[in-house]
Amino acid sequence: MMRPRTSTLIAGYPLVTVPLFLLDGFLGYLFTANEGFGFGTLLALLFAGWLANCAKEAARYRAWRRDWDALDPGRQPRQPMRVSGKSLKLLAALALVLGTVWLFVNYDDPASVAHEIAPILVIVLPLLGIARLCFRRRSGKPSHPQAWMVTQAISRPLPAPSVAEAFARLPDYCRSPARKEQA
Repeated sequence: MMRPRTSTLIAGYPLVTVPLFLLDGFLGYLFTANEGFGFGTLLALLFAGWLANCAKEAARYRAWRRDWDALDPGRQPRQPMRVSGKSLKLLAALALVLGTVWLFVNYDDPASVAHEIAPILVIVLPLLGIARLCFRRRSGKPSHPQAWMVTQAISRPLPAPSVAEAFARLPDYCRSPARKEQA
């Protein structure tokens, strides 16, 4: 498999793709709210399609590369960086508390940005929670190894006949004169 372009790999990396999708959705919402379905909204949709394609191609390439590297018996698999779940939950809770306090303090001012951010957060936070539930990784190893490259490269051999069966199936012109008399 050919390596995709660097821009495809960067835009298809999950830590880059998700914020870009959120920003694209926000800008598409703003374009639609201000001018209706216009040129800006069309550009936002086109960018979202390109970004989805980049994410798909990068994921395909990473999966192929992982399987290809696994074929080398001397290669040690790269250990992913482990971040404890407690620290991530604490960071998310802190961000949620600080964001909520900021929204409550600034929501009284009608000219504040909080009036634009609050409705979006009310929609986005439940959607992110649902996406987290749907796409969370299962712990543990898979029940069976995925050796798709080997199953595609080696077909199941047909059972070979015994020597006696093979000689019995030969046509007459292929048999030796001594065997013609025996048959």
